[in-house]
Amino acid sequence: MSFKSYNETLSNVGQNKGAWASDNTSCGGTMAAEGCFVTAFANLVNAHGNSDDPGDVLNALKPNRWDCPFAWAQAGTLYSLSNNLMYGDFDTVKGYIFDEIVNNNRPVIIDVGGKHTVTTDGFSGTLTVFPEPDGTVYPDTSQITTDMIHISDPGSNYRFTLDETIAHTAARM
Repeated sequence: MSFKSYNETLSNVGQNKGAWASDNTSCGGTMAAEGCFVTAFANLVNAHGNSDDPGDVLNALKPNRWDCPFAWAQAGTLYSLSNNLMYGDFDTVKGYIFDEIVNNNRPVIIDVGGKHTVTTDGFSGTLTVFPEPDGTVYPDTSQITTDMIHISDPGSNYRFTLDETIAHTAARM
């Protein structure tokens, strides 16, 4: 048994930090106020090789009113992404989140409640690892905590970990 420190960073944009911030969604509010789903999805499609910013994604989804409420299946089809929806508590999904960030270099969209989503943009922490004779290393993902998962909160400039966002969302509910 040994330990390995991870420090991975992904690139994401926010809903209130671009020319799209004042664009209106189908629900009538601005992207800055209610565009977290569209922005999170834009971050995801960009990780899969697309170059659309949240305004481009909004413009692609809005004619069919797929932007608000957000239509996951239709948006995925439009951008040729399969839906890899996972449901469960943090202990159920944290291994998947780690794998996507560290091994696949892709963000994960997380529904944190209160009609709000965030996008993962990094992971940092030290985990116990179990090396195999062939050199493969298996981290103990049961040790992952919410403060190890870095997020881009589309609606906030001051929350940087999943732990901070969960605490904020719980306080609002």
